[in-house]
Amino acid sequence: AELPFAQMIALARHTVEADAAVKDNRWSDYLRFTGIELAGKTLGIVGMGNIGTRVALRARAFEMQLLVCDPYVPPSHVTALNGRWVDQEELFAESDFVTLHLPYNKETRHIVGERQLARMKKSAYLVNLARGGVLDEDALYKCLVEKRIAGAAIDVLEAEPPRKDHPLLKLDNVLLTPHIGGS
Repeated sequence: AELPFAQMIALARHTVEADAAVKDNRWSDYLRFTGIELAGKTLGIVGMGNIGTRVALRARAFEMQLLVCDPYVPPSHVTALNGRWVDQEELFAESDFVTLHLPYNKETRHIVGERQLARMKKSAYLVNLARGGVLDEDALYKCLVEKRIAGAAIDVLEAEPPRKDHPLLKLDNVLLTPHIGGS
């Protein structure tokens, strides 16, 4: 439940790129790394099981607004965490950050695809630390290449490790980690 915030901060504050610039003696690039704060932003959580609930609890410390979509969780569970239960369309359209916390099964395979990504704000970020396969990677790649969202943090892929020519590996607006969310 803490890794989503590490990834959101890294994306929002450009820390990975800033680190590379400093190590490459490009200190003067600092203006390129002006970021945003999480405070006041809207976090959309898709999947409100154990981990999703823990993410929601931590979101309060960052003063984030909370939207939740999970058909198996009653709205009262969400409102108890100062969140608002919404449908998937509203969550993707209104969130500044969307984080996925779903199991992988027939019902959730590619539950996030082109339609959901198209609803996101151009300034929004997607975080998938759940399972490979809940996200359509081809749709995400297209969305990121076309800069229709600001970026993504991906800890899980459909095939792990990814093949060397996996298209997401080539993008500078995606942060990839080797399935470390549960570690």
